[in-house]
Amino acid sequence: EARRSILRARFHAGRLAATVAGGPADDLRGLLTGFRDYCRGVFISLDHLQRVWARSGNVDRLLLKMYDHLFEVYPPRFPAILESTLSEEEMESVRNPVLR
Repeated sequence: EARRSILRARFHAGRLAATVAGGPADDLRGLLTGFRDYCRGVFISLDHLQRVWARSGNVDRLLLKMYDHLFEVYPPRFPAILESTLSEEEMESVRNPVLR
């Protein structure tokens, strides 16, 4: 879900950047809708996590285990998820950044 929202927002951002005067409203609306959907998904996920923490009875242990698990899963996966939304040209600029 998050990947799809990011891709949709990037698509509209690219169209908005390439649009000449006269019609960027739909692209801007699409960009904002993609970010809204992504933020809504993050908010709902965090709300569910907070409810679990509140009912667990041992918040410290639960948080420690959760962060241990997230450290194993997401640091290696998040860059891959983000890279999957980039074009080849964008990936090349990430691999070989322009020094200023």
